[in-house]
Amino acid sequence: MDEVHERGMDSDLLNLLIKKLMQNSKSSTKLVIMSATLQAHLFGQYFTPEDEMVRDTIFVGARRYPVEVYFLDEWKNFSSSFKSDASLNRLCKQFEMSCQGSDENSKNKMRPEITTDSQKLIIKLLTEIVKPKICILIFLPGIGEIASLQEELEKFASFLCPLQILVLHSLVSREEQEAAMHPAMTGHCKLILSTNIAESSITIPDVLYVIDSGLHR
Repeated sequence: MDEVHERGMDSDLLNLLIKKLMQNSKSSTKLVIMSATLQAHLFGQYFTPEDEMVRDTIFVGARRYPVEVYFLDEWKNFSSSFKSDASLNRLCKQFEMSCQGSDENSKNKMRPEITTDSQKLIIKLLTEIVKPKICILIFLPGIGEIASLQEELEKFASFLCPLQILVLHSLVSREEQEAAMHPAMTGHCKLILSTNIAESSITIPDVLYVIDSGLHR
């Protein structure tokens, strides 16, 4: 099993079924669990029978890069232009209310969609970070939000350089997916608008910035 760190109801149910299968199987079934950010001991304990020792972890050395993370309420620290941004303040308040009303039926619960404030903030952030020869990956909850943001970006001209906009979702062709792997066009900033397909199904080698809406369906 690959990408086991991507926990969810479906994946946890699959883990349970595999565990039961291995417990009841008389064959020499072997299970290999893989992830770039694996909690090895946690999964090792879960799948190992009580009367056996947890297997050793096999670590494949990989080059890692330093990563800086800015959550929404920390954007003011990223750039002074966000210090008094009304859209940012409204969106932070919306997230705060959503967390307080975490019940499924709560009227404060955030819907998995990109609001006007979200679009404004994404575009404003892009004006700060867009430059030639780099790649920026933006995670959005669905195809509709991708199309909407793409339309707004194509109307917006105040970037340091032209944008090469690519989209990734379950309906794009293999050729379009492969285009996302290629370097940016000369003098352009490569901007990829994607659903969570780019979290597990595709590896894009030249991403410098990731903007994650934190929403998915």
